[in-house]
Amino acid sequence: MMATLQQECPKLTELDAPLKPVNGELYTVYYDKDSSWYRVTIAGTVSTEMVSVYFCDYGDLALFATKDLRPVPAKAPLARSLPPQAIKARLYDVWPLHQDWTVEDCIRFQELCVEQQFVGICKDVGKDPLNPSEPLLTLDLIDTSTDEDIYLNKQLESEGRARLGPAS
Repeated sequence: MMATLQQECPKLTELDAPLKPVNGELYTVYYDKDSSWYRVTIAGTVSTEMVSVYFCDYGDLALFATKDLRPVPAKAPLARSLPPQAIKARLYDVWPLHQDWTVEDCIRFQELCVEQQFVGICKDVGKDPLNPSEPLLTLDLIDTSTDEDIYLNKQLESEGRARLGPAS
């Protein structure tokens, strides 16, 4: 699929960009940092010229100019039919101390997770509240690289970054 996108998307021009991208719709975009085309869905509209996109096969979010979007090429049927390969997930039984996670909490979570291997136990498969047509996994993530297993939700709570228990 990715090889086909790299061949077919450069044939599209700015004239092919959607005039009014639709939230949740599938498009492609060229990502300068690695010189590749990717499938994206519209996560939100920032302005008439900017949109927030979700890299549906990787799970990343980014901002792009509307003029940078392209339709999924007709000559890329797999790219049109393949479901998103990234699945959204949340940690089991853990909640931010306040209304939302702080920037520092998010950075700490990344420090604990990036380039690490975990055992994941799926506790629930629900619907993403922002996009009910997509699944949302609830996972217990366990770092088993040391003599004592480290549950990420309990680690965040012990650091005073989160609380355990049901949503309030």
